[in-house]
Amino acid sequence: MSLITKLRNQRTETYQEFKQMIRTPMFVWGHEGLSTQGKNPAYFSHPFIIRPDGVGYSRPVCTHTDLATQVVFEVLGMNGYELNTIHRMNLNMTYAQDGNQQTPIHVDHEFPHQNLLIYFDSHNEGEGGQVIVEDEEYYPQEDDAIVFGGLPHSVILPHKGFRTALVTTFTAGYSRDDAANIPTTIMDESIKV
Repeated sequence: MSLITKLRNQRTETYQEFKQMIRTPMFVWGHEGLSTQGKNPAYFSHPFIIRPDGVGYSRPVCTHTDLATQVVFEVLGMNGYELNTIHRMNLNMTYAQDGNQQTPIHVDHEFPHQNLLIYFDSHNEGEGGQVIVEDEEYYPQEDDAIVFGGLPHSVILPHKGFRTALVTTFTAGYSRDDAANIPTTIMDESIKV
């Protein structure tokens, strides 16, 4: 059984608007330099929703978060996912560079989650740019969308050009009916609110 699932991406009008926006010269990217230990290659980054680490909740940090979120809802929805929570959403752009050619093997959160990657560039076998989930590799084509569980993974840098991906961590699968059936804790009568 494959760890990586390729999803349908119908490239809706919302998707096309988002894709056009991130390719304009006016779209702002931050540059994350080479880590001090040299383990993490440099890359460009644009956060939409920052991870809950340290504060216990995720926060939108970009004026374009609604558009990016709509893209994620559409892609997951057309594939039967009931999205519950987005924990993190970031546009990453890695590029060919000297030195370390692979990101550290990592998990995005220390709690159950899934990873959605939507790609805006193509990379064939032998060109780099692939994601590795445990020991399974995926070479993206432009407009591909994939999902995998919160497993250890890494990225190989492209040998030329860029690898641009919208990375979204999320939980899904709980319906409102499920939430209504979760037992509640009965408060101790001695506690006064």
